[in-house]
This record gives sequence, structure tokens and C-alpha cells, in this order.
Amino acid sequence: MPTRHWLLLAVLFFVGGAAHAATVKRLSTQELTARSSIVFIGVVTAQSTHHQEAPIKIWTTTTFDVERVLKGTPSSTLKVQQLGGEVGAGANHLVQKVHGYPGFRVGERVLLFLETTDMGHLVVTGMAQGKFSLTPGAVDREVRAVRDLSDIRYPASQGRVRHLAGAPSRDGVVYLDQLLDVIAGKRPIARPIPLRLLQPRVPVLPAARQGVAQ
Repeated sequence: MPTRHWLLLAVLFFVGGAAHAATVKRLSTQELTARSSIVFIGVVTAQSTHHQEAPIKIWTTTTFDVERVLKGTPSSTLKVQQLGGEVGAGANHLVQKVHGYPGFRVGERVLLFLETTDMGHLVVTGMAQGKFSLTPGAVDREVRAVRDLSDIRYPASQGRVRHLAGAPSRDGVVYLDQLLDVIAGKRPIARPIPLRLLQPRVPVLPAARQGVAQ
């Protein structure tokens, strides 16, 4: 179906406006992958902003160096433009925010899901759901993938579902190798990604049993 999606549900505001969250459909990792035309791992290399008049809108363009392609055929450099940003200084300082959009910073390594709108533009799939920030690690098993979902909420009809196929058992840290398995279709759809402990648990015997000979 045409991509009209949740972008219309985002709430725009300027500095001094009321805070809100964007209401979006909760998507599993399989759904993010299916809806996306491009999925890749890359690094943010640059950001630029500009604004237009009547009505005033601020646009932020983020440039990525593509490191690994997981779906689609993007070029080695990819740009994503999002509504919202910050321009000017002093009396001319202006901020515009779209609730639910993910933020980016130069030097950040990300796993990003992108879909194509009806107008042919690339946008992050599922708003903040489609961006995972990656921590340094020597191998995929050591790279943690974290989402910031503090600026979005889910429709009441979805209730308090915390376990979705191919999604972490809670919104938080998951590991890159686990996500790659889901994207590649290697993980059963009915099974959520288990959270991996940072340190293995060491069982502790009750004090009364520690001196018992084996």
C-alpha cells in the first residue's frame, strides 16, 4: 500500500511549545525489514540545516557513509532529509522539532531502516523505531544496538505488548548479530530476540551448603 504512514501523526512545535509524543504503529524487526527499501549499517559523516519561509520549516540533511548493505542497493554515500532542526543564533535562533523522528550526530554508527514515500523520498521506517545506534565492538556479537523510543508512543489498541516477533523482549539493548539474523530471516518469526546478559551469571550456593563435601 502507498506509504502515507505515521508521518502525519507527528507533532511540530517551536521553542516554547507544548511537548508531545508521536503515535506510531509498533513494528517488529521483520516488519521494519519488509517495509524498508534500504537497510544498511553506516556512519554519520555530516549534517546541514536550512529553513524555508511561508510557512516556516526547518530541514536537516544527514549524510551517511554506507559500511554494509543489508537490503537494497544504496550508493556508498547516502543522504536522508528530515523535517525539523535548529538554525540561526541569538534573536534569530529558531528550533523546530518533529516528535518521533530519530536524531543523529556526526561520527555515530547506526543500523538504519529506510522506506520510500509516495513522493520518492527516503525516510526512517517507523520513525525512531527504524534507527539503532551501534556501540564499538570487535565482532557483531559484541556490538550493542540501542534505540531511543522516548519520543514515541503506540496506539492504545496495541495494549502493553512487550514481546513481538523479532523484537527485543523489551525496548532497550539488543546485539547486532541478533538483529542481523532477524533481517536475514534466520530467526523464527514467532520467537522474540532474547536479551543477552553483559556478564554471565555465576550461581551462588546458599551458605548452609557451601561446606558440604561432594
